Amino acid sequence: MSTDCFLPNGTKYDDGNHLPCNTTAVENGEYSACCSLTDLCLTNGMCRNQGDDNKGYNYYWRSGCTDHTFKDPACPPYCISNEDDRGINHLVLNCLASDNAKWACAPPEIQTAPLTGSILTDGCDEQSYAFSALPPLIYTTVTLAAVPHITTTATASSFSSVSRGSAATDTTATPAITTSPSSPSTSLQPASSSGLSSGTRVGLGVGISLGAVLLTLIGVIIILLRRRKTVRSGGRHAQDQGPYVKSELFAPNKPQVAPLHEIDSRQKPAELTASVQ
Repeated sequence: MSTDCFLPNGTKYDDGNHLPCNTTAVENGEYSACCSLTDLCLTNGMCRNQGDDNKGYNYYWRSGCTDHTFKDPACPPYCISNEDDRGINHLVLNCLASDNAKWACAPPEIQTAPLTGSILTDGCDEQSYAFSALPPLIYTTVTLAAVPHITTTATASSFSSVSRGSAATDTTATPAITTSPSSPSTSLQPASSSGLSSGTRVGLGVGISLGAVLLTLIGVIIILLRRRKTVRSGGRHAQDQGPYVKSELFAPNKPQVAPLHEIDSRQKPAELTASVQ
C-alpha cells in the first residue's frame, strides 16, 4: 500500500507535507488518515495543530487519507458534502459541549478568513454544519521517522490520522518518501540479511582452532604415555629373567667337553663265558 495521501476528491497531496498517522496500519497493508507534518493525530480521524492545542483554541482539521476513494473507514468523513469542501483541508470547530462530541464544519466565511486566535462556535447551532463525532483524543504526532518505507496490499485500518493546513498546497516541508514492493507484512526498516554475524564467525573460528590444538596435544600426551609404559615393562622383564639365564649357553664358539671318569682299579675284570655249541 502506498504512503501517499489524498484529499476527499481524490487529489494527491504533492507538497510532501501530508503523511499517514497510523503507520502500523500502513505497514500491515491497511489505510490511514493523514495529517500535516508535526500535527497531532486524533483517534476520530481529525488533526490538531500543536500551536492551537497549546493555546487551547477549539480549531481542528479534516485533512486527507491514504485511500484515494475516501471510502475506507479510516478516512475522516467530515465536511465532504459538497465538491468545494472535498478539495481542501477543512477547518472543524469543537462546539465545547459537555461531552466534547459536538462538532461543526466551519462555514465558508470562517474557512476562508484568517483565524482570529479566539474560540469560534460558528455553525455549531446550524444543522447544515453541525455533526457528532468522538471526543478529541490524541494518539500520535506526525513525523518523518515514523513513515514506513514499504508498501503492501490494502485492507482496512482502525484509526485515522491527519493533517493541518487550510489547503492542499501547504509547503512547510518537502520530505522524500520512497516506496518499494514487499511481502504482505512489512516493517519500518528492511530486515538484515540472514546468516551469521561477523562476530559469531570469528568466535567459531577461534573455538575450532583452539579445539584442534587441544586435540593434538591430547594425542601427543597419549603417545608419550604409551611409549613410557612400554619401556618400563620391557626393563622389568629383562631383570626378572636375568638370574635364570646362563651365559655359557649363549657362547656357540666354546667347545663342549664331556667330563672324564676314572676306572676303579679294585674291580676285577669280568670273564666272558664261552658259548655252548
